Amino acid sequence: MQYKNIYPTPTERSQGINTREYIVLHHTGTQEGTIKWVLNWLAKRSDYASCHYVIDVNGDTYKIWNDTDILWHAWVSSWDGKNDMNKYSIGIEIIWPLSNGAFTPEQKESVKNLVKYLCDIHKISKENVVRHKDISPGRKTDPKDTLWSEEYESYNLFIDSIFMSKDNETLQRENDILRKRADEVDELLKKALKANKPNDYNF
Repeated sequence: MQYKNIYPTPTERSQGINTREYIVLHHTGTQEGTIKWVLNWLAKRSDYASCHYVIDVNGDTYKIWNDTDILWHAWVSSWDGKNDMNKYSIGIEIIWPLSNGAFTPEQKESVKNLVKYLCDIHKISKENVVRHKDISPGRKTDPKDTLWSEEYESYNLFIDSIFMSKDNETLQRENDILRKRADEVDELLKKALKANKPNDYNF
């Protein structure tokens, strides 16, 4: 896995070893939008916030601290019977999306690459790749759905795509298109038969 660099920072962290059972996806809570601003903000101890990785709008990935460190990205949180998810998870911050609410293609690709890499080396299952809003419902809403909604029907399908080979992903999308077209044809046929005018419709 290639990093832009390893950025030394006095990031807030807790004593102990992170069990690295989960990955939590976030987007940064500011529209300042520059990697320099975000890294400087993370370096301020008074802000009580930290994460393991940051992904810039151009797709560059910054490693902030070690995966084994317990960093402060989840705060009040619970998932799968566990509280304080900081102790069990690696936090990935994605720079706040563009003014139109969209993440860049480069960011999406880097998210996929980083998640796959971390899951491989730490043996994390795809079911354990969660969003901040999953583990802190009602308190957090990140990351924005545009991380996946422009290409996939659900977050789970987005995560599934990370673990597919490129060939399998292409095949899956082609099958989805064919299935959708078959449903459309079936619906048109039903309408035609109901109207008793089958030749009025082009299939």
